[in-house]
Amino acid sequence: MGALTSSLMPQPLTPEVATARINAVASRGFTLVWDEDVPSKLREKELIIGDLHYVLRVGKVSLPGMACSTALTFKYIVETKTPNWIGKNLRIMAILGNTDEIRVCDVLD
Repeated sequence: MGALTSSLMPQPLTPEVATARINAVASRGFTLVWDEDVPSKLREKELIIGDLHYVLRVGKVSLPGMACSTALTFKYIVETKTPNWIGKNLRIMAILGNTDEIRVCDVLD
């Protein structure tokens, strides 16, 4: 019974599927929400909200999703070079919400 139960549990998206879904949602009208410390992390790095939009639109997920504290939800690290952060990759941790929402949990180095 245990093996059957675990096979029915939601699994994280593959990096390829997560990339495609995040890019697709971010390329149309969507709701961007973020944890309370994200704006201060952006200021520290001299970045703007537009940089988050850019990463979500064109960035890539390279690793499998990680389980969130919220049941049935997974976090993905999305990264790419941004126009405002020349020569560096910007990595953000994001959660796909409903069909038109992405939540940014963290801005990583």
